[in-house]
Amino acid sequence: MSEPGPPLDPRRLHAGEWLAAAGAAVLFGSLFLDWYAVRAGPGAPALALTGWEAFGVTDGLLAVVAACGLALAAVTAAQRGPTLPLAAGVIAAVAGTAGVLLVALRLLDAPGPDDLVALRPGAFAGLAGALGVAAGAWLALRDEAPRVPGRAAVPELRPTPPREPEA
Repeated sequence: MSEPGPPLDPRRLHAGEWLAAAGAAVLFGSLFLDWYAVRAGPGAPALALTGWEAFGVTDGLLAVVAACGLALAAVTAAQRGPTLPLAAGVIAAVAGTAGVLLVALRLLDAPGPDDLVALRPGAFAGLAGALGVAAGAWLALRDEAPRVPGRAAVPELRPTPPREPEA
């Protein structure tokens, strides 16, 4: 039997998991940035709205997408076998794709009249983060290389069971 490794081994992470985690950090951070600038009328000062302030339910859904991206990296770094990281990858891929669609919808259909609402950099950072989670998760699902560099997966060897005597 092999010796136990560290509980979280970042050497188990490949490009997909790193990309998903970075995208998750960008997506979650973008919710604190200004997504929209709203003017009360012509010549009036603009009121900036963060992702948390502008959305009712969408902000919570985007936070869940970010959590899925971080969970993919954490589960992959913690597990020695492929089962849980694969499941986390599937969940993160679906959540990331849904996150891209949610952010794209909010970019195309800003809340309020178009002449009074302007997009701010936080909205584009949110799109980049959601794309990072989705692309990273899909990339992680495609990657079949061993999880620790230089160490191929070795199956556990068990003795052959004894034959039963013939009657």
